[in-house]
Amino acid sequence: MQAFFVLNGFTSNFRKPFISFLKSNVSSLLVPWLFFSVFIKLLTGLVYGEWSMYTVTGDERRIWLDETYWFLEALFLARILFWFALKFIGSKWLRWFALLLLLIAGVMLNHLMDGKTAIPSDFANYFHYRNAMCMTVFIGLGYWLKNNKSMLEPYYGYAFIFYVVAMLVAWFLGYQGAIPVYNHTCEMTVKQIPIYLMFATLGTFAIAWISRLIDHNYILEYFGKGSIVVYTMHFFCLRLIVTVLKPFFTLTATAETIFYFMLVFLLTAFVCMVFIYIFQLPYLRKLLGK
Repeated sequence: MQAFFVLNGFTSNFRKPFISFLKSNVSSLLVPWLFFSVFIKLLTGLVYGEWSMYTVTGDERRIWLDETYWFLEALFLARILFWFALKFIGSKWLRWFALLLLLIAGVMLNHLMDGKTAIPSDFANYFHYRNAMCMTVFIGLGYWLKNNKSMLEPYYGYAFIFYVVAMLVAWFLGYQGAIPVYNHTCEMTVKQIPIYLMFATLGTFAIAWISRLIDHNYILEYFGKGSIVVYTMHFFCLRLIVTVLKPFFTLTATAETIFYFMLVFLLTAFVCMVFIYIFQLPYLRKLLGK
Protein backbone atom coordinates (compact mmCIF):
# COMPACT_ATOMS: atom_id res chain seq x y z
CA MET A 1 0.00 0.00 0.00
CA GLN A 2 2.81 2.42 0.87
CA ALA A 3 4.49 1.62 -2.46
CA PHE A 4 1.29 2.63 -4.25
CA PHE A 5 1.36 6.04 -2.55
CA VAL A 6 5.04 6.43 -3.45
CA LEU A 7 4.23 5.59 -7.06
CA ASN A 8 1.44 8.17 -7.06
CA GLY A 9 3.84 10.83 -5.81
CA PHE A 10 6.35 9.77 -8.47
CA THR A 11 3.93 10.01 -11.39
CA SER A 12 1.78 13.02 -10.40
CA ASN A 13 2.13 16.71 -11.18
CA PHE A 14 1.80 18.69 -7.95
CA ARG A 15 2.78 21.98 -9.53
CA LYS A 16 -0.61 22.55 -11.15
CA PRO A 17 -2.79 25.46 -9.95
CA PHE A 18 -4.99 24.22 -7.11
CA ILE A 19 -8.33 24.33 -8.95
CA SER A 20 -6.90 22.38 -11.88
CA PHE A 21 -5.27 19.91 -9.48
CA LEU A 22 -8.51 19.50 -7.51
CA LYS A 23 -10.56 18.86 -10.66
CA SER A 24 -8.07 16.21 -11.75
CA ASN A 25 -8.18 14.67 -8.28
CA VAL A 26 -11.97 14.52 -8.31
CA SER A 27 -12.23 13.02 -11.80
CA SER A 28 -9.50 10.40 -11.30
CA LEU A 29 -10.33 9.35 -7.72
CA LEU A 30 -13.73 10.49 -6.46
CA VAL A 31 -15.67 9.70 -9.64
CA PRO A 32 -14.35 6.07 -9.76
CA TRP A 33 -14.85 5.82 -5.96
CA LEU A 34 -18.52 6.79 -6.24
CA PHE A 35 -19.28 4.82 -9.41
CA PHE A 36 -17.66 1.54 -8.36
CA SER A 37 -19.06 1.77 -4.81
CA VAL A 38 -22.61 1.94 -6.23
CA PHE A 39 -21.90 -0.52 -9.08
CA ILE A 40 -20.46 -3.21 -6.81
CA LYS A 41 -23.22 -2.65 -4.23
CA LEU A 42 -25.81 -3.30 -6.96
CA LEU A 43 -24.01 -6.42 -8.20
CA THR A 44 -23.62 -7.74 -4.65
CA GLY A 45 -27.29 -7.10 -3.97
CA LEU A 46 -28.41 -8.83 -7.16
CA VAL A 47 -26.14 -11.87 -6.73
CA TYR A 48 -26.11 -12.33 -2.94
CA GLY A 49 -29.16 -10.37 -1.79
CA GLU A 50 -27.01 -8.09 0.37
CA TRP A 51 -28.71 -4.69 0.15
CA SER A 52 -27.72 -3.11 3.47
CA MET A 53 -26.57 0.49 3.13
CA TYR A 54 -24.37 0.14 6.22
CA THR A 55 -21.30 -1.81 7.25
CA VAL A 56 -19.94 -2.44 10.73
CA THR A 57 -16.32 -1.48 11.37
CA GLY A 58 -15.21 -2.37 14.88
CA ASP A 59 -18.12 -1.23 17.04
CA GLU A 60 -19.25 1.47 14.65
CA ARG A 61 -21.92 1.33 11.97
CA ARG A 62 -20.82 3.27 8.89
CA ILE A 63 -22.50 3.88 5.55
CA TRP A 64 -21.03 1.48 2.99
CA LEU A 65 -19.71 4.31 0.81
CA ASP A 66 -17.19 5.27 3.49
CA GLU A 67 -15.69 1.78 3.75
CA THR A 68 -15.88 0.01 0.40
CA TYR A 69 -12.93 1.78 -1.23
CA TRP A 70 -11.22 3.50 1.69
CA PHE A 71 -7.93 3.62 -0.22
CA LEU A 72 -9.29 6.02 -2.84
CA GLU A 73 -10.59 8.33 -0.11
CA ALA A 74 -7.26 8.37 1.69
CA LEU A 75 -5.33 8.95 -1.55
CA PHE A 76 -7.63 11.84 -2.49
CA LEU A 77 -6.99 13.62 0.82
CA ALA A 78 -3.27 12.75 0.97
CA ARG A 79 -2.67 14.25 -2.48
CA ILE A 80 -4.31 17.50 -1.38
CA LEU A 81 -2.29 17.58 1.84
CA PHE A 82 0.94 17.15 -0.09
CA TRP A 83 -0.06 19.82 -2.63
CA PHE A 84 -0.41 22.33 0.21
CA ALA A 85 2.86 21.19 1.82
CA LEU A 86 4.69 21.65 -1.48
CA LYS A 87 3.04 24.99 -2.14
CA PHE A 88 3.52 26.67 1.23
CA ILE A 89 6.63 25.03 2.74
CA GLY A 90 9.59 26.13 0.66
CA SER A 91 12.32 24.37 2.63
CA LYS A 92 12.50 20.66 1.80
CA TRP A 93 13.73 19.91 5.33
CA LEU A 94 10.81 21.73 6.92
CA ARG A 95 8.50 19.92 4.50
CA TRP A 96 9.86 16.53 5.54
CA PHE A 97 9.49 17.57 9.17
CA ALA A 98 5.85 18.58 8.56
CA LEU A 99 5.08 15.28 6.79
CA LEU A 100 6.62 13.29 9.64
CA LEU A 101 4.62 15.31 12.19
CA LEU A 102 1.50 14.51 10.17
CA LEU A 103 2.38 10.81 10.33
CA ILE A 104 3.00 10.94 14.09
CA ALA A 105 -0.25 12.84 14.70
CA GLY A 106 -2.18 10.32 12.61
CA VAL A 107 -0.75 7.36 14.52
CA MET A 108 -1.51 9.03 17.86
CA LEU A 109 -5.10 9.72 16.80
CA ASN A 110 -5.46 6.06 15.83
CA HIS A 111 -4.80 5.06 19.44
CA LEU A 112 -7.19 7.47 21.19
CA MET A 113 -9.83 4.75 21.50
CA ASP A 114 -7.51 1.96 22.69
CA GLY A 115 -9.43 -0.36 24.99
CA LYS A 116 -12.73 1.36 24.23
CA THR A 117 -13.60 -0.01 20.81
CA ALA A 118 -12.81 -3.19 18.88
CA ILE A 119 -10.76 -1.49 16.15
CA PRO A 120 -9.54 1.85 17.60
CA SER A 121 -7.90 3.08 14.39
CA ASP A 122 -11.23 2.82 12.52
CA PHE A 123 -13.31 4.72 15.07
CA ALA A 124 -14.71 8.00 13.66
CA ASN A 125 -12.14 7.83 10.85
CA TYR A 126 -14.50 9.54 8.43
CA PHE A 127 -13.38 9.54 4.79
CA HIS A 128 -10.28 7.85 6.22
CA TYR A 129 -8.58 11.13 6.99
CA ARG A 130 -6.17 9.47 9.42
CA ASN A 131 -5.01 7.04 6.74
CA ALA A 132 -4.35 10.10 4.58
CA MET A 133 -2.37 11.78 7.36
CA CYS A 134 -0.17 8.72 7.75
CA MET A 135 0.34 8.10 4.02
CA THR A 136 1.12 11.64 2.84
CA VAL A 137 4.79 11.16 3.71
CA PHE A 138 4.97 8.39 1.09
CA ILE A 139 3.59 10.69 -1.60
CA GLY A 140 6.39 13.04 -0.56
CA LEU A 141 8.87 10.20 -0.89
CA GLY A 142 7.65 9.46 -4.41
CA TYR A 143 7.95 13.12 -5.37
CA TRP A 144 11.50 13.23 -3.97
CA LEU A 145 12.45 10.04 -5.83
CA LYS A 146 11.23 11.53 -9.11
CA ASN A 147 13.45 14.58 -8.62
CA ASN A 148 16.48 12.47 -7.63
CA LYS A 149 15.91 9.50 -9.93
CA SER A 150 19.35 9.26 -11.52
CA MET A 151 21.14 9.54 -8.17
CA LEU A 152 19.07 6.86 -6.41
CA GLU A 153 18.45 4.21 -9.08
CA PRO A 154 21.90 2.55 -8.67
CA TYR A 155 21.06 1.80 -5.03
CA TYR A 156 17.71 0.04 -5.57
CA GLY A 157 19.41 -3.34 -5.77
CA TYR A 158 21.19 -2.83 -2.43
CA ALA A 159 17.86 -1.83 -0.88
CA PHE A 160 16.34 -5.07 -2.18
CA ILE A 161 19.11 -7.16 -0.60
CA PHE A 162 18.89 -5.30 2.72
CA TYR A 163 15.11 -5.66 2.73
CA VAL A 164 15.23 -9.42 2.12
CA VAL A 165 17.91 -9.89 4.78
CA ALA A 166 15.94 -7.82 7.31
CA MET A 167 12.77 -9.84 6.64
CA LEU A 168 14.64 -13.15 6.98
CA VAL A 169 16.29 -12.08 10.23
CA ALA A 170 12.90 -11.00 11.62
CA TRP A 171 11.39 -14.33 10.54
CA PHE A 172 14.16 -16.50 12.03
CA LEU A 173 14.08 -14.54 15.30
CA GLY A 174 10.30 -14.86 15.50
CA TYR A 175 9.65 -11.13 15.12
CA GLN A 176 7.75 -11.27 11.81
CA GLY A 177 4.48 -10.58 13.61
CA ALA A 178 6.05 -7.56 15.31
CA ILE A 179 6.86 -5.72 12.06
CA PRO A 180 4.57 -2.66 12.15
CA VAL A 181 1.88 -2.51 9.48
CA TYR A 182 -0.52 0.22 8.45
CA ASN A 183 -3.04 -0.29 5.70
CA HIS A 184 -6.76 -0.05 6.45
CA THR A 185 -6.18 -0.37 10.17
CA CYS A 186 -3.20 0.82 12.22
CA GLU A 187 -1.06 -1.89 13.80
CA MET A 188 1.82 0.24 15.03
CA THR A 189 2.67 2.71 17.77
CA VAL A 190 4.58 5.99 17.61
CA LYS A 191 7.73 4.21 18.84
CA GLN A 192 7.53 1.80 15.90
CA ILE A 193 7.39 4.54 13.24
CA PRO A 194 11.16 4.40 12.44
CA ILE A 195 11.14 0.65 11.73
CA TYR A 196 7.84 1.06 9.85
CA LEU A 197 9.40 3.70 7.61
CA MET A 198 12.49 1.56 7.11
CA PHE A 199 10.60 -1.55 5.96
CA ALA A 200 8.11 0.43 3.85
CA THR A 201 10.85 2.45 2.12
CA LEU A 202 13.17 -0.50 1.50
CA GLY A 203 10.23 -2.59 0.29
CA THR A 204 9.27 0.14 -2.16
CA PHE A 205 12.85 0.35 -3.46
CA ALA A 206 12.83 -3.45 -3.81
CA ILE A 207 9.69 -3.28 -5.94
CA ALA A 208 11.31 -0.57 -8.08
CA TRP A 209 14.40 -2.75 -8.57
CA ILE A 210 12.32 -5.80 -9.56
CA SER A 211 10.33 -3.63 -11.98
CA ARG A 212 13.54 -2.47 -13.65
CA LEU A 213 14.67 -6.09 -14.04
CA ILE A 214 11.39 -7.06 -15.68
CA ASP A 215 11.54 -3.97 -17.90
CA HIS A 216 8.66 -4.35 -20.40
CA ASN A 217 5.89 -6.88 -19.84
CA TYR A 218 2.60 -6.43 -21.69
CA ILE A 219 0.47 -8.29 -19.13
CA LEU A 220 1.86 -6.43 -16.12
CA GLU A 221 1.62 -3.10 -17.94
CA TYR A 222 -1.98 -3.90 -18.89
CA PHE A 223 -2.87 -4.57 -15.24
CA GLY A 224 -0.94 -1.49 -14.15
CA LYS A 225 -2.79 0.83 -16.51
CA GLY A 226 -6.09 -0.65 -15.36
CA SER A 227 -5.12 -0.87 -11.71
CA ILE A 228 -8.08 1.14 -10.45
CA VAL A 229 -10.46 -1.31 -12.16
CA VAL A 230 -8.62 -4.27 -10.65
CA TYR A 231 -8.63 -2.66 -7.21
CA THR A 232 -12.35 -1.95 -7.28
CA MET A 233 -13.54 -5.15 -9.03
CA HIS A 234 -11.24 -7.93 -7.86
CA PHE A 235 -12.95 -8.87 -4.59
CA PHE A 236 -16.41 -9.24 -6.14
CA CYS A 237 -14.90 -11.29 -8.98
CA LEU A 238 -12.95 -13.44 -6.53
CA ARG A 239 -15.99 -14.05 -4.34
CA LEU A 240 -18.18 -14.95 -7.32
CA ILE A 241 -15.62 -17.39 -8.74
CA VAL A 242 -15.15 -19.05 -5.35
CA THR A 243 -18.94 -19.36 -4.96
CA VAL A 244 -19.21 -21.07 -8.36
CA LEU A 245 -16.18 -23.37 -8.04
CA LYS A 246 -16.28 -24.41 -4.38
CA PRO A 247 -18.99 -27.12 -4.78
CA PHE A 248 -16.82 -28.95 -7.33
CA PHE A 249 -13.81 -29.35 -5.01
CA THR A 250 -13.34 -31.22 -1.73
CA LEU A 251 -9.96 -29.57 -0.96
CA THR A 252 -8.83 -32.64 0.97
CA ALA A 253 -5.77 -33.44 -1.17
CA THR A 254 -2.77 -31.13 -1.44
CA ALA A 255 -2.56 -31.31 -5.24
CA GLU A 256 -6.27 -30.58 -5.59
CA THR A 257 -6.04 -27.63 -3.20
CA ILE A 258 -3.08 -26.14 -5.09
CA PHE A 259 -4.90 -26.57 -8.39
CA TYR A 260 -8.04 -24.95 -6.93
CA PHE A 261 -6.22 -21.86 -5.69
CA MET A 262 -4.31 -21.50 -8.96
CA LEU A 263 -7.56 -21.80 -10.92
CA VAL A 264 -9.28 -19.20 -8.73
CA PHE A 265 -6.34 -16.82 -9.15
CA LEU A 266 -6.18 -17.23 -12.95
CA LEU A 267 -9.92 -16.87 -13.43
CA THR A 268 -10.04 -13.79 -11.20
CA ALA A 269 -7.16 -12.23 -13.11
CA PHE A 270 -8.84 -13.04 -16.44
CA VAL A 271 -12.18 -11.53 -15.42
CA CYS A 272 -10.38 -8.42 -14.17
CA MET A 273 -8.63 -8.15 -17.54
CA VAL A 274 -12.01 -8.26 -19.26
CA PHE A 275 -13.32 -5.47 -17.04
CA ILE A 276 -10.20 -3.40 -17.76
CA TYR A 277 -10.96 -3.73 -21.47
CA ILE A 278 -14.63 -2.81 -20.95
CA PHE A 279 -13.79 0.33 -19.00
CA GLN A 280 -11.36 1.45 -21.70
CA LEU A 281 -14.23 1.78 -24.17
CA PRO A 282 -15.38 5.29 -25.17
CA TYR A 283 -17.61 7.01 -22.61
CA LEU A 284 -16.85 4.37 -19.97
CA ARG A 285 -13.30 5.74 -19.77
CA LYS A 286 -14.78 8.89 -18.25
CA LEU A 287 -15.77 6.86 -15.20
CA LEU A 288 -12.03 6.40 -14.58
CA GLY A 289 -11.27 10.07 -15.00
CA LYS A 290 -9.78 9.59 -18.48
